Amino acid sequence: MKTAEWNINYDGQSYTMIGPGSQNDSIISLGWEHGEFYEEEALKWIEMYWMKKKKASDSSENGIIFDCGAHFGNHSVFFGEVLKPCRVLSFEPSLTSFKLLKQNCQAKERQFKNYDLFQAGISDKNGTFIKRIEGRHDEDANPDSHLAQAKYEESSSGILTTTIDHQKNELDIDSKNEKIWLIKADVEGFELKLLEGALDTLWVHSPLLILEAHTHSDMISYDKFFETYNLPYQKITNIKNGGVPMYVYAVEKDSCLPV
Repeated sequence: MKTAEWNINYDGQSYTMIGPGSQNDSIISLGWEHGEFYEEEALKWIEMYWMKKKKASDSSENGIIFDCGAHFGNHSVFFGEVLKPCRVLSFEPSLTSFKLLKQNCQAKERQFKNYDLFQAGISDKNGTFIKRIEGRHDEDANPDSHLAQAKYEESSSGILTTTIDHQKNELDIDSKNEKIWLIKADVEGFELKLLEGALDTLWVHSPLLILEAHTHSDMISYDKFFETYNLPYQKITNIKNGGVPMYVYAVEKDSCLPV
């Protein structure tokens, strides 16, 4: 893949990002090409929430963010550089996208250093596999194709998957008294499985959820999931900004939501 540098300006700061040289990806055409983060209005909403959360927290630590479906690192870099959490955990199954994610998060000019990067899919089971669905995307045959259109399905081999609960336990987050404040999920149809693999995290940490929904039935499945497990989550708003709608779910008692 041919790559290029894209310069983003946000709140008086400049960020250099590495991405495809073509404008075929919506992250480029709807964001970086214009000197902005992709879905910047949505990210501003998240920033308002985060600042209120920090102010209201009685902990000296900032929270942890899970960026699931991190792609090139647009959201991960924003989360780290602007929100400055305790750490950002970023997951991306595509090797091509993961290489760019790694370049962008580990660039020398980054002030934030606590990125944990995983080339893995997020699902409801740890240690299983997913594979790219044939006919939807072949980055080797067409390296300049729209990487974000990649779709995946469960398989007996391929890309390893993990769960949010597994990562929480592996990193010993609970015993360290760290808190997961935010989970962003853009995982190409695996959002519901992601939730099923995060049940303990949802009960213990009550993070804000930013979930992509391709169809109305996706939203219905999220609502049914919360109802089935008696989780006190409710849909707050749609923060669509140029891409597929992203819906915000929060526990009823969360007082840090922007008005």
